[in-house]
Amino acid sequence: MHIVWEVISTVWHYAGGFVSIGFFFIAIFIARSTWTFYREEHYKSSKRLLPWVYLEIKIPREVLKGPKAMEQFFAALHPLGNFPASFAKRWWDGEVPRWHVIDIIGKNSEVRFYMRVSSKINAAIEGLLYAAYPEIEIIEVEDPLLQFPATYDELDQQGYQIFGNELMQTGSQAISIRTYAEFEQESGDEKGRIIDPFSVLLELIGNLQPSEMLLIQYVLVPSTSKQHHYQHWRHEGEHLLEKYRDTTQQIGQDKEGKPQYRFRFRTPTEEATIKRIEDKFDKGVFDTTIRYLHIAPKEIFNFHIGYRGIQTFFNQFRHDKQTLERNYHVITKGEWYYFPWIFADARLRQRRRMIYDEYMRRFVPEETVAGMLYNSGIWTWCFYHKPMPLSTEELATLFHIPTNVILTQTSMERIESKRLSPPTNLPE
Repeated sequence: MHIVWEVISTVWHYAGGFVSIGFFFIAIFIARSTWTFYREEHYKSSKRLLPWVYLEIKIPREVLKGPKAMEQFFAALHPLGNFPASFAKRWWDGEVPRWHVIDIIGKNSEVRFYMRVSSKINAAIEGLLYAAYPEIEIIEVEDPLLQFPATYDELDQQGYQIFGNELMQTGSQAISIRTYAEFEQESGDEKGRIIDPFSVLLELIGNLQPSEMLLIQYVLVPSTSKQHHYQHWRHEGEHLLEKYRDTTQQIGQDKEGKPQYRFRFRTPTEEATIKRIEDKFDKGVFDTTIRYLHIAPKEIFNFHIGYRGIQTFFNQFRHDKQTLERNYHVITKGEWYYFPWIFADARLRQRRRMIYDEYMRRFVPEETVAGMLYNSGIWTWCFYHKPMPLSTEELATLFHIPTNVILTQTSMERIESKRLSPPTNLPE
């Protein structure tokens, strides 16, 4: 025993200083993370951001403009983002970029479109929407999610069940998804005709029973080059461009041991990937969280509508190098063969509570460790959210005003004509 104590004392004599330094830096990291989370939460509930304004977008009978108009809207929306410009704004005010939320709610076999924006910039956003789509009508409404129970437990008591999930990218974040421009027929009798991918989602909603509901949410946070995660995917994209642009290939060595090279042609996939990365570099980017819910009475609840049906809509935008896939760390699916292999029912119920709560709060994934721990549960850790950097073109592909090529008229409440304010020069 004496020998053991001597060994411990010797080790501590030489390594104790390093251990103390390690604990010191860990304590600084925890304090920094906690302080940042505290100040950011204070900012999110302050008058600098609140109150929120809820806008419903009414769709006219005929929309002639395609997704390109929505891309212009997102491009104009991106510069409206605010970013901490000084030490005091970052570490004392806790300033974070204003985020915007788009809600697509399919209920009673019809679909409605909403945006939640800060009251500080709602007038500007309305102007941008009207500039992109002059024929639409925008009205201010109360929070559309108030029509749903506040918690999953209340929803469960009313006899409903849910399927919920978030999406994640499987390829490099620098590579864009398949965008609306690629849905245009390039040859044949229908050359130049736009195929609106939104029709798949509207058909799915139109085929729901009256008591079923489908909700899709886009949480958009403007991103700039000052942010670390922006620099990360941008750096990764530059490496991929360097790789795919290189048309030389080593085929061996000569007699003197010097490498021999040959030139090669790029494959069509490599050419397409280069174009996707370059196009994404040239556009504004939003860190985007996409989550969705399928809600139905327990008697008719069909797991596959949420698990496969909604995913079918997002599968349209996949290609060899990029896919919007289910996030299996968030999905409301708890089987015994999933880690940690115990308490499957308890894990599933807590996942349902978490995804439902995050949807109702329009939760923005936390970047600080303290924030992740604060929003975690016993079986549901908040470390697995994976916001995706999506360009304005990608966002316009995923969300835009449905065009007149969509024939599913019964699933949308369309306005016959647009309401206009009276002329200012009318006599009193």
